[in-house]
Amino acid sequence: MFFEPITTRIENGGVQGIGVAIEGQSRRLQPEKGELPVISTRESVVSLAVSDAKTAGEIQLREGGEGNYLTWPDDGENRVGPGPGSWDAIPYEVASDTKAVFDFYFDAMPGGEHTLYLSVDHPDADSDSWWITFNDRAPVQTSEFVGKTQRLKVADVVLKPGWNSLTIHPRENGAKLYGVEFVQEARQMQVDFAETNRLPKFNQLTRQPYFIDIYALGDQAEEWRARSSVPWLELSKQEGILRGEAERIWITVNYDKAPVGNDLEGSIEILGNEQSYRVEVAAWNQNLPGPSNAFIEDNGVIAMPASGYLNSHKGRAASWRSLVGLGRSGSAMLLEPGNGWSVNDLGKIRSDCPALDYEIVVVEGGTAQVIVEAVPAFPLNQSQPLTCAVSIDDGDLQWITFDMGKDGSATWQTNVLESRMIGIGELQLPPGTYRFKLWGTDPSVNVDRILIDFGGLKPGYVGPRSTQTG
Repeated sequence: MFFEPITTRIENGGVQGIGVAIEGQSRRLQPEKGELPVISTRESVVSLAVSDAKTAGEIQLREGGEGNYLTWPDDGENRVGPGPGSWDAIPYEVASDTKAVFDFYFDAMPGGEHTLYLSVDHPDADSDSWWITFNDRAPVQTSEFVGKTQRLKVADVVLKPGWNSLTIHPRENGAKLYGVEFVQEARQMQVDFAETNRLPKFNQLTRQPYFIDIYALGDQAEEWRARSSVPWLELSKQEGILRGEAERIWITVNYDKAPVGNDLEGSIEILGNEQSYRVEVAAWNQNLPGPSNAFIEDNGVIAMPASGYLNSHKGRAASWRSLVGLGRSGSAMLLEPGNGWSVNDLGKIRSDCPALDYEIVVVEGGTAQVIVEAVPAFPLNQSQPLTCAVSIDDGDLQWITFDMGKDGSATWQTNVLESRMIGIGELQLPPGTYRFKLWGTDPSVNVDRILIDFGGLKPGYVGPRSTQTG
């Protein structure tokens, strides 16, 4: 079941200025000049009168010296028990007909998290607490000790725009309910800035553009201007007026104007009436050709779906076949036949095992992790590890070993949840063009994707997009 999101209403009346966020970051940049305005949440109080409740069972509306209240009479008159066998219901008070229901309309957008308070009076300090049910949530018990006349904190709930429903289930005869309040207190919002003001690195081979978002912090019109520090850095738009919305600027590198053979540096300055921001830009523009159908290092990563191979070579023992619908990428590579063979001697791999070729272009290079993602599987031969092998051009072969874990273990659970098992190797690759080879050595290993990481992947990666020349 999906519930409403926990939201907070923002007080932006009188707030001025612009905010800036760059691609790949959910947090805003810290301004280079100027202060950001104080942003606060909006105070919200919803009060419900007990006379508005629809009552059922033994709850009664009465009038006392302190006003109207709802009560479960304490004289025991006409007491209705929970019924045979229902004493074991948890909680049986919630299943009882004795309850008060408040249906109310909340017209403030977008709603938000409020604290529910009950104004109550109990027969004594040892009285039982109350159960409440709000909208479609499970029943909860009040979180504070009850006592004599008090404002009792119940729980934090999320009011949604439109109709809401609160049901109160008493647990103690003689308890009195004088009123209901939902409160959202005003508070200042803490700004969490982005860790870097640098766009991903531009690449002359991939020609991938990147973007910057500019948005108004308040609801007033805001003028903005953007300018580049170098002529080869081009902006899709250089000025505009924001009226409560956001503007996206696409940044591209004009490689006809950019110096060739150098790593390029530049910046973009974004100016508003109240703040100014600076976004750093770097571009790779070495004179290195990109062959057709090559996978190219981009921001420290080469990402290749296994089915994106350049050539497939049949081995003496087996061959590769693509199966659409298998794996996270949508088309994993299988080994056929699926049993009756395996190779565990590096010296026999080139003669017996099938291979897939991938053309790769290393831009900056260095030490890299080779990460092979395969479809989760157990070995056909329990005494042997799950393996494949990789090589560069006609160089040395190296094993890639996978750990599926024992059935039910933490490793097994992670692999099943992520729908992949991972094997890792290491390569040293200076800039240049190479033929990466994947060798099938075990019919249990169906390969989904290959990553060559020079340091561009973050811990706990989900996986970057792959970039391939056409």
